[in-house]
Amino acid sequence: MNNLIKNAVLYLRVSTEEQVENFSLGTQEEICTREAQFKGYKVTKIFKEEGKSAKTIVGRKILIEMLEYCRKNKSEVEAVIIYKTDRLSRQIFDYLIIRKKLTDLDIKLISATEPTDESAMGKFLGNFFAQIAQFDNDIR
Repeated sequence: MNNLIKNAVLYLRVSTEEQVENFSLGTQEEICTREAQFKGYKVTKIFKEEGKSAKTIVGRKILIEMLEYCRKNKSEVEAVIIYKTDRLSRQIFDYLIIRKKLTDLDIKLISATEPTDESAMGKFLGNFFAQIAQFDNDIR
């Protein structure tokens, strides 16, 4: 693989409520694709999960498919780009498991709308945003 080309996959998710709040799949895809280009990634695959809650991993077929794709293609995927942390998970425990699986595969997790990265502060912020998502769910 040419080291100048970095490949990324997008993971997009909406539930009915988020569609109303304008987190549409189209909007997410546009923003995530722009972020990929800005960071020098070529989007090679897009995973779209429609009408699924992020309260749990259970029943999220496309999320599991994306993780399995990353595992099988780990030498060809450098990053997973999400619109926002709560699109990936609304449970801190699930977020940490997903992040660990990707880290073990040497795949970066990038939020297109939040300042997360592989630095100590970036990891802290990722955890912080995941905790906010869970807090939001818990108080509903």
